[in-house]
Amino acid sequence: GINAEYGGPKLPIMEGKRFVVTGATGFVGRRLCRLISARFPEAKILALGRKSLEIAPGLKSTILDLSTELDKALELVKSISPHYVIHLAAGTNFNPPPSEHSYYVTLNATVPVALANVCLSIGATFAYASTDMVFDGDNAPYDIGSKTSPLTIYGSSKVEGENQLLGKAIVVRFPLMYGLGGSFFQVMYDKLQKGESLSLFDDEFRTVCWATDAANMLLGLLLKNVDKTKVWHLGGTSRVSRYELGLSLAEVAGFDQSLIKPVKVKDLIKDMKRPADLSLISTETYKALDAEFLPSDLKLGIKKALELSLIHISEPTRQAEIS
Repeated sequence: GINAEYGGPKLPIMEGKRFVVTGATGFVGRRLCRLISARFPEAKILALGRKSLEIAPGLKSTILDLSTELDKALELVKSISPHYVIHLAAGTNFNPPPSEHSYYVTLNATVPVALANVCLSIGATFAYASTDMVFDGDNAPYDIGSKTSPLTIYGSSKVEGENQLLGKAIVVRFPLMYGLGGSFFQVMYDKLQKGESLSLFDDEFRTVCWATDAANMLLGLLLKNVDKTKVWHLGGTSRVSRYELGLSLAEVAGFDQSLIKPVKVKDLIKDMKRPADLSLISTETYKALDAEFLPSDLKLGIKKALELSLIHISEPTRQAEIS
């Protein structure tokens, strides 16, 4: 099942290693936990999340709200003395109102800095998940040295986290990710499967990546213990609009491409500026990774995403993933 898809070669060097994953019940967190448990059956994982969920065979998440229970989290980390701590917890609203500013700064800067300091004191490796939304979309493609200029509270809180963590953590920037289970991609899939029409932006571009591939790249960087003084981009191999992504999904899944209509951002969204192009240059990351950690190209990634959700995951797990 999951292990066949997520497995890859077993790496004996990791047996007995201890991992802490925050945001473990989220879109990337679930996938990362499954990758770790499939690759390293002897590894111990503390999966922290906002809900109780069986994430992988024999692995259930521990409920913890990092925004209010930071001290408890720090004590937990000290008590199990992990080798790796991966901070994936983040607010899910990419354009939160000003009233939520402090919450986003807490989750994306205060909490990870505190976790990173504990990791330094116990000799653990800390990884921090940032985003392509640290950029404004006007000067793509973005390299790791490109100047940040976020348009949202979400993006600016991530920049704050990055600035305080460089040198202490492996800092990665995730792109827009696709995969079934609680995502825009699931909505696209469901509509096309039902034969319903779908309007998608053709004037916003991202280097999209299958979420499992992005999690796998992060794991590969962790195992290499890469340079902490620079940021690592986890972009996919293709720069596409959501419209082009939808066409590729329809082609791979055998759906009717004529159901998909291109629309312009300005025709649907009038009250906020959205980044037009957040394409990431991920060459440095690709160079650093062994072949088994490199991302699939777009159509193969979509194929894997569909096969994994529809065939390899048993029904209860799939329901848990989608809910």
